[in-house]
Amino acid sequence: MLGFHKVDSRQHGLATNQFEGRLPWLAGSTQDDCGFNRPWFHRKLDVTTYLVTGGAGFIGSHLATRLVQDGHAVRVLDNLSTGSLANLAHLEGRVDFVQADLCDLPAVTEAVQGVEVVFHQAALASVPRSVEHPLDTHAACVTGTIHLLDACRRNGVRRVVYAGSSSAYGNQPVMPKHEGQVPQVLSPYAAAKLAAELYCEAFASTYGLETVRLRYFNVFGPRQD
Repeated sequence: MLGFHKVDSRQHGLATNQFEGRLPWLAGSTQDDCGFNRPWFHRKLDVTTYLVTGGAGFIGSHLATRLVQDGHAVRVLDNLSTGSLANLAHLEGRVDFVQADLCDLPAVTEAVQGVEVVFHQAALASVPRSVEHPLDTHAACVTGTIHLLDACRRNGVRRVVYAGSSSAYGNQPVMPKHEGQVPQVLSPYAAAKLAAELYCEAFASTYGLETVRLRYFNVFGPRQD
């Protein structure tokens, strides 16, 4: 069994200070797997405690790795529907893992305790699956995001970085695509990702929760399946 600090979603009550002092900042710059020195990441964000939703997935596991390498405390929340603990095996003993679904509001509320910044990667990232199961896609991408945003704004999280999708653009007549173009949603997945993006904007304007909305295009690399 992997040596993660694993938290059962059925047993709540995470200590808000459980990360304190566990991952001290590494002096100087740190070098990533590609040989790049990245001291700017820690200095720019100036925080110590992160939650990565979908952190056992392809992109999320790389993000968790980067944060740990930079000396941060990291908690991963994933329901393992598409992610795998094998993607986090190299972080054994260095991250807290919560196996829970974003639709489980009590579990999400506990997972954000003591967290300063959330990287929201969790989703059902499949256009064909969204066509076959639009309700499941809505629950994972929209309802789950609302649960996360509400838990964050009620528990002092400073920033949420949302992983949106370029599918929101649809088939645009003008290239390159840019944020000013009117969205053309062509699938339930695109609609769900755009709706979640708009909820991030709404929580920022209504509650003052700092949000960053990204639109990923084609991402590829190790651990992709």
